[in-house]
Amino acid sequence: MHPHLLQTISLPLRVITIIIIATPISLCEPDERYLSCSKSFECGNIQNITYPFWGVNRPQYCGYPGFHLDCSGDAPVIKISEVAYQVLEIKSMSRVHLISTEYTDNICSIPPVNSTFDSDRFSYASNTKNIMLYYGCPTIPSQFLPTLGLSYQFNCNISRTDMVGYYLTRNLSMSATGSFAANISSYLESCNHSVLIPAYESAVRSIESHPTAANLTNALHRGFWLQWTANDSLCNKCKFSGGQCGYNTDTSKFTCYCQDQPYATTCKKESYRWEYKLIKDETEETIKKMVTVGLWCVQTNPLDRPSMTKVVEMLEGSLQFLQTPPKPFLYSPTTSLETNLTASTSRACALSQKESGMAAIS
Repeated sequence: MHPHLLQTISLPLRVITIIIIATPISLCEPDERYLSCSKSFECGNIQNITYPFWGVNRPQYCGYPGFHLDCSGDAPVIKISEVAYQVLEIKSMSRVHLISTEYTDNICSIPPVNSTFDSDRFSYASNTKNIMLYYGCPTIPSQFLPTLGLSYQFNCNISRTDMVGYYLTRNLSMSATGSFAANISSYLESCNHSVLIPAYESAVRSIESHPTAANLTNALHRGFWLQWTANDSLCNKCKFSGGQCGYNTDTSKFTCYCQDQPYATTCKKESYRWEYKLIKDETEETIKKMVTVGLWCVQTNPLDRPSMTKVVEMLEGSLQFLQTPPKPFLYSPTTSLETNLTASTSRACALSQKESGMAAIS
């Protein structure tokens, strides 16, 4: 091979070598857990739900314990302390809007189910208040009704047994005093069942003026809001570094799943720098474009090599518009060299004749 030819193609070859070395191995073979946790949960109107929730197409390690979602019909359902709740909305600010499926259509749940929440994971939002439901109660004498916060009597048939029920929206000490409050409390304490149901504060206040069973059902249909805690600050750091949030059930610790491997909190810079600045989530297509452009750059004929402006356009454009380059010669084509020499000689002779003619005239 001619020395000048080696010098001509050495720079493009270096460019290709740098491209190949700079492409992380993790981009070619992403970690399976990273790919799985990149998928979002979708069910009905609830879309693009990720950590801390898991379920359906998101494996358990992609979420946090206690945040499993099922897709029941057109709405997701979450179980908290063995009680099923329909998910109405999920906010990015660690808030979830729920409604108890036990009381969706009927306040006479069979059997009555209490709403309790793990305080390590969930807490009431500021606009959520409790309603206490009582079943199997003695009839409260009419002289104690109405009392602010205490409902009128409603009837239920639970397990083929007729029951008298009431509900309470506030502490009796706030609406009754002395023996009056004590008498009402004694009646309620003798009820067979009592359950706690959360509801919107505004809904609770609205039914106090008309405390009927129908108004209670309407209030419960509005649901309530919970706030959650699930290593949210660690997840923010993980996502910022290019990872996917998850949980290692073996170690019971938060895990950041990255393209190359899992890490405790964040991905290494090398594992995400190229993802954001170069490949933009189109790893395979981008690598193909780099190889194609590199092959154009090693063409032995200088006229076939693209300019740097053209190279940028090719890399930023679509792969489908890139033409396949011809195979580069490993020697200088004789025909092309002779043609170039002949053309150069002709141009030199013409210029010489022109200069001689001008000299004769002067």
